[in-house]
Amino acid sequence: INIPRTKSFLTYSGTVLPYDRPIFFIAAADDASREQLANDLSLIGLDTIAGVLPIDEVNQLSSRSKPQCVGVMTIDEVANDGGTPVLDVRSRAEYADGHIAQSIHIPLGELESRIGEIPDGNIVVHCQGGTRSIIAASILQRQGRHGVMNMPGGFAEWERSGHPVERGAKKTGD
Repeated sequence: INIPRTKSFLTYSGTVLPYDRPIFFIAAADDASREQLANDLSLIGLDTIAGVLPIDEVNQLSSRSKPQCVGVMTIDEVANDGGTPVLDVRSRAEYADGHIAQSIHIPLGELESRIGEIPDGNIVVHCQGGTRSIIAASILQRQGRHGVMNMPGGFAEWERSGHPVERGAKKTGD
């Protein structure tokens, strides 16, 4: 699962990583960086780090084989597409404050347990700004999904661009 090391790293790690299984990370190889990673994760109870693969080794591997990448669909492309389902992985409150019409709403923390609700075929994933959607896209790819695309800029940019926004929560029990 791709969890960028942002200020919300611990929040998202605690949301999507298992507490009951060993976890491997791709990170800086130096001892200080590995120790900081372990210390940070221990703050939220994730203490089953099984190993750290140095980022340099990943770069060497990717030069020999093509890694699976997440596609991109711009905000204007999503607005004009009309056929590709849009998956919103923000919280219920964020969704109720405003969302893209006809979007499928599954909060990031529920994605793995609700993956069956996502239709087959291509899917565009978005969140508020871009971090949660990248995490969600990597979860979908890990589940074997192809045609996964990220909408850079997220809902914040969608709304700033003047595209239509619906307000209120779904009436289907979401």
